[in-house]
Amino acid sequence: MRIKDSQGNATKYQMLENDVIPFFNQTYWGHTYMKLLVDVTVPASGYSTYVLSKVDMDVPANSWALALREDENDKALMIITNTKHGFRGIHDSLSLTLIRSSFDPDPYPENFIHNFRFAVGIIEQKCNKTLINRAYDYNHNISFVSAYINNKKGSLPCTNSFMEVKGGSIALSSVKMPEESEDTLKNLIIRVYETEGKNTQAVIRFSEKIANAYYVDINENKITPELNIEINDHELLFDVRAWSIASLRIEF
Repeated sequence: MRIKDSQGNATKYQMLENDVIPFFNQTYWGHTYMKLLVDVTVPASGYSTYVLSKVDMDVPANSWALALREDENDKALMIITNTKHGFRGIHDSLSLTLIRSSFDPDPYPENFIHNFRFAVGIIEQKCNKTLINRAYDYNHNISFVSAYINNKKGSLPCTNSFMEVKGGSIALSSVKMPEESEDTLKNLIIRVYETEGKNTQAVIRFSEKIANAYYVDINENKITPELNIEINDHELLFDVRAWSIASLRIEF
């Protein structure tokens, strides 16, 4: 037996079980099934941006939808939301479903008081990264502490950034402390994803000098993928594949 992918390339697999699967103490319509462990590469669909055709039904999206214009130079309608995720585009219109009369798990979702917030804007049809940043800025208010700045005291500049994305078609998804570390104050986990469907080199600058950095998996275990990573003083340069997620551990 051979298993091939959509391009016709041979794919690794392992047969786990080859037997009749019981179904309520009977065979399932008398068919025999094989359990296989197949080596596949799954794209980061949860972070991808999709272009959908006109369809008269709700489609899910994390926080925003854009009604594309035929002329890319024309401005387009964008809806951003923080708690509603059903969008519909048909009849030259774009809509957001606020309340649905479903019955499971909540049999009465349309009852009681609902509080929701969304924004509607006319913007330029730019790259996915710009649209993602617009939605992120709307849903994450700036936190700040007001203070009097006396230029005669202290050595730090009046403006600075803890970390900043300087290059690459990526969006920052997560910044957190490691789950296991002897010194969490000097270690950081970051997770990014590629937004434009192409391989890219990301550049992130930190306020502290970087001592070490490497890729990790979802469980924060060190991995060595065939991707380049480079430390340049305060800057971290690393490769991210198209539409994929990259997690890294940074040590200061």
